Parts: sequence; C-alpha cells; structure tokens
Amino acid sequence: YLDAGAKAWITSFDCWNPNVLYSGADDSKLKVWDLNAGIQKPVLVNSTSHSAGVCSMQTSVHEEHLLVTGSYDNCIRLWDKRNLRC
Repeated sequence: YLDAGAKAWITSFDCWNPNVLYSGADDSKLKVWDLNAGIQKPVLVNSTSHSAGVCSMQTSVHEEHLLVTGSYDNCIRLWDKRNLRC
C-alpha cells in the first residue's frame, strides 16, 4: 500500500478495465492504480472525501463510470470515475 503505517482494507478491480485497481485503507484514502503504469505509486489519491477508513468499494456492472465506496465514517460515496476528485 506504500504508506507507512497504513493498512489496506479493501481492493477491487474495475470490472470495465482489468488494468485499473482501486484500494482503500484505514488512512481514509481512496487510491487508483494503473497496472500498466506499474505499482510503484498510484495514479490518483483522494484523501479528502472520507474521514475514516475506506472499507468497501464496488464498480458498477451496469454503468461504466460509477464507483461506490463505503467508510467507517458512516458515509457511502457515489463517484464518477472520470473525475474522482472532490
């Protein structure tokens, strides 16, 4: 997961693009990894949307651009994968 002290709690492949991996951890960050670019660092880190650990996520099998994340902050976020920033 590459952050000192952070523990990854969930990973999920994008069902529309098997080269994209999402991860969530106890540091409240949602990370996006492009496996074609390597695993040295994520291509995107969103650390502002959840205030507690990200513990669930799923891409939509019906809508290509939808991702849902859940957190111990009692919030569920619905994302447009084309713009994962807040």
